[in-house]
Amino acid sequence: MVTARHSGSHQHIVKTIIAFTVTAVLTLAACGEADEGSDATVTSRAQSASTTSPAAEDGDERMAEVIVDLAVAWNPEDGLSDEELADIAGAQQDVLHLLEGTSFSVIRLYEFTPQMALAVDDEGLKRLETSDLVASVAPNVLDPPTG
Repeated sequence: MVTARHSGSHQHIVKTIIAFTVTAVLTLAACGEADEGSDATVTSRAQSASTTSPAAEDGDERMAEVIVDLAVAWNPEDGLSDEELADIAGAQQDVLHLLEGTSFSVIRLYEFTPQMALAVDDEGLKRLETSDLVASVAPNVLDPPTG
């Protein structure tokens, strides 16, 4: 019985490490630090989704690069269901509609995590920070190594 409990605990630890690793790799990819072996699906989707709002083309707006965590329920430990993937994509589109009329550009839409990397003006940032669609907004910066 001790072996079975230890095995279940080990599986939970492995799943947690995998979920953390996936999130870390995707965050690095958003910062432009992904290696050539990054997931082609995410890369091609991000490239095809890269858009700039008409207001962003003026060039005189100050833009902030941010990572947006969407208020979407998901469970990466068991693999994402089709419904969870659709919820992520739908929430991303809802956020893009929320930003209409502001200056913004899409840096990356993540397919397997409820996140987006965007460049937004001050008004767009205010909308993101006050929206129920968004769980959190953080600067898109690479933290220096620790240790």
